[in-house]
Amino acid sequence: MGSTATSKILHMAIPKFFVMCDEKIRKAYGCEGNAAGYGNFMFRMNLLARDLLAQAKGNEEIILSCSKWKGRTLARLLDVFNYTRFTLKKA
Repeated sequence: MGSTATSKILHMAIPKFFVMCDEKIRKAYGCEGNAAGYGNFMFRMNLLARDLLAQAKGNEEIILSCSKWKGRTLARLLDVFNYTRFTLKKA
């Protein structure tokens, strides 16, 4: 099983914790396609989440208060951010 499938399975198992990543996203963060690479990716997502929370003064509700994000997790927000930034083709 590849690293992309593994990250998706982990996300499905614990969606509030695991952030999905595909090859483009992984490479954009400079992470290898193995367990250590996913650990590195998750470390980077942790830093990003902590920065977002610091900007929101520790209140996750502020970050997820947009009606589009109600009922979603911070991990999902990071997933969409990464997908939009690194996967979508630029016009």
